[in-house]
Amino acid sequence: MSYNSKIIDASGNSRELRKIWGQQTGKILAPVSTKAIFFDGTSGLADQSDHIEIGDHDAFSFTDGVNDKPFSISVWAYVGNIATDDGPFVTKAFVSGVGETEYIFKHSNGLLRMFLYSGSGVGNRIKLYSNAPVLSSETWHNIVFTYNGNKASPVMKFYLDGATVAAAQTEDAPYGGQTNTSQPLRIGNTNNEPPQDGQAFEDQMADVVIFNKELTATEVLEVFGGTQGAAGTGRVKDMSNFSAAANIISWWKMGDGDNSSGTNGVRDSIGGYHGTLKNGAKIVNAKNLKSDYKLITV
Repeated sequence: MSYNSKIIDASGNSRELRKIWGQQTGKILAPVSTKAIFFDGTSGLADQSDHIEIGDHDAFSFTDGVNDKPFSISVWAYVGNIATDDGPFVTKAFVSGVGETEYIFKHSNGLLRMFLYSGSGVGNRIKLYSNAPVLSSETWHNIVFTYNGNKASPVMKFYLDGATVAAAQTEDAPYGGQTNTSQPLRIGNTNNEPPQDGQAFEDQMADVVIFNKELTATEVLEVFGGTQGAAGTGRVKDMSNFSAAANIISWWKMGDGDNSSGTNGVRDSIGGYHGTLKNGAKIVNAKNLKSDYKLITV
């Protein structure tokens, strides 16, 4: 029996597998996530700035036509400089369109923001703002948004690296609940025309996950996979082993196993809602991004 397989970690370092696992040759322990998608943040019309286009699906609209439904979004993001960089993580929005906006999850110079709309791009929305900038420059962070799905008594929350973020929630009257629009889901920008400042994400995003439930604080900490509230101690989780995996709508690994060109090259590992890299968004090595490891056969 031979034990000469190698493990390659997220930083590109190699070690003999036998020292940490002891499986036969042909079995390696590989990191779940070593890649990310880079966005240059160039402002312009939506179809001119880089993003990931996933398209319109009912699974991304959290309403039954009368009542809202709970949902959560988790993103791993790296921002080079929070003093100059901003932009959306995940959106389903036509910013200048009336009746065509559902939600915008973003940051503005490290300040977390979520806008949950009642169909209109102006007013009729719930807003959640972190009380202060919470992202750090040149640091991977896990950012989670949750919503309880109760339009009469809405509760929205932010979590950063497993810990609750102090935030203010306000409501524009009247918020009438979410609508199901025809807008595509986009990672990295909004479907806006004419262009607006702050509507194109700059820098890197890794694993993006959407859930059809309001994650609990315990589940958020599980997604982060590290010490609560400690930047840099977490790791991208193998979401197939998540305790609430049945509630995952989509899991985009953002580069790992994806294609750099072609339609549906950004693979959804859970729901099959694949995305396409647009206008220069590209796959890069996510150096220093920590990750779970998974035993695979090679």
